[in-house]
Amino acid sequence: MIIIYAISLILLLAYIVVLLRYCRGWIQLSEHKTPDRKTKTGVSIIIPCRNEGKNISTCLEKISKLDFPRGQFEIIVVDDHSTDDTGNLAQLFFKSNPALDGRVIPLAKANQGGKKEAISLGVEVSKNPLIVTTDADCLVPPSWLKSGVSFYEQTGAKMIAAPVTISPSNSFIQELQELEILGLQAVAGASIQLAQPVLCSGANLFYEKEAFRAVGGYNDNAQIKSGDDLFLLQKVRKKYPGLVKFLKTRDACIQTAHSSSTRDFVKQRKRWVSKVIYIPDATTIAVAFIVYLTNLLLIIDLALWALLPDFNGSLLIITFGVKALTDFWFLHLATSFFGRGYLMRSFVLAELFYIIYVTVIGVLGNIAKYNWKGRSSGQGMFLNNNS
Repeated sequence: MIIIYAISLILLLAYIVVLLRYCRGWIQLSEHKTPDRKTKTGVSIIIPCRNEGKNISTCLEKISKLDFPRGQFEIIVVDDHSTDDTGNLAQLFFKSNPALDGRVIPLAKANQGGKKEAISLGVEVSKNPLIVTTDADCLVPPSWLKSGVSFYEQTGAKMIAAPVTISPSNSFIQELQELEILGLQAVAGASIQLAQPVLCSGANLFYEKEAFRAVGGYNDNAQIKSGDDLFLLQKVRKKYPGLVKFLKTRDACIQTAHSSSTRDFVKQRKRWVSKVIYIPDATTIAVAFIVYLTNLLLIIDLALWALLPDFNGSLLIITFGVKALTDFWFLHLATSFFGRGYLMRSFVLAELFYIIYVTVIGVLGNIAKYNWKGRSSGQGMFLNNNS
């Protein structure tokens, strides 16, 4: 029993250290104020997509309203073997908006497909030095490129991770998703600020085309179709120390939709988790295991408290209480910055839910097979992925 108590306290201490460091990193990360001046860098927006007929037109409509010179950016929609009308709708949009420099590039039928192949093709045919990737189910604000490009020109970064949020909620389940995403954005920003990046989102990612080529793109991890963003993040960080930045501003924050159903939510989170063990970075793996084991141990401690009369329930209460207080402060920092402070009203239920959620998804993401957009995964490895 003493061993269990010791392990619980050691894990709790490790978890607190990780979260407090991220709190410090997020606070130290300066907010970028978008300057009211012209930028000169040309941008290629790459949108890899598969079966996004219901979203692609709205996505392109938002991009067409950017507060950014139209002659300074191009839009490349890479159609990843869609079985719906995604490609046709994108083509129709560009024909209806001839002032936009946009085109649809289909992946060759001989290609296996997946987001990495789609992005690689987009980079290959792009004509501008700065690549920006987003997803077809995302909505960008008018200041998106102006903010991101000004930050790029100000910092000289080789890669810039920018924030992603979920559209405002109308249910408790959606509020849980929002809290999770905002927490992940703060982890991404804080870890990059601390020069130990563990997260970014390919739905809002800026990087130099030459940097992508210099690190070999996805050549050494193409067989793992998931993780296009994290693999590239780690490669650029190692190639260009100190030149990976996080754009902390609401001006460049894009919105994506909630998962349409509980089933889609679970499939998406399993896909996210499945790539972690393949990330070639000790810090990323260590943080993932500390978070996972801390939540798992709380469930184990609860079971032991229920089954063993001599188990000290005070340890469970202390562990949960201290973890919850740490989580609360961190999420308060994140939700306050993004103007979603009202989400903290769901914190207590979310905290209880995520103890179970993290434990279950952590296992399923690495052992269970699942389908995503008509493609199936292999055990522990997503072989055909699209965000």
